[in-house]
Amino acid sequence: MAQMYKVFVKEVAIIVTSDKSNFKDHNTFNIKKVDFHKLVEQIENKELTNVVLYSKNKSKLLKRLHKLLPIVIAGGGLVLNQENDFLFIHRNGKWDLPKGKAEDGETIEETSIREVEEETGVKNL
Repeated sequence: MAQMYKVFVKEVAIIVTSDKSNFKDHNTFNIKKVDFHKLVEQIENKELTNVVLYSKNKSKLLKRLHKLLPIVIAGGGLVLNQENDFLFIHRNGKWDLPKGKAEDGETIEETSIREVEEETGVKNL
């Protein structure tokens, strides 16, 4: 069975798969050979909308994807106030939940608490 992942750039889904046969109407790129920065630029300039990155070797697909996109450890949380309102932040032109990158030595739980505290100004959550 084929493996498949989706990575989003702006609102465009990049499909990462070991079987490109179901995506004949997409712009298809070999994941080992693609210039990822150029690809992202083309998506941002609206030159590309339907994109597939593929590798025939499904056991190496995720490893190859991680070479293109390094993993960033981050944490955050869904915040609800006493009036049952949710907290969202506006960042990079999008609404999002409060979250951020983990600092050296922080656990995910510590990162999540720190990020929510920073966004709300409330300490000792």
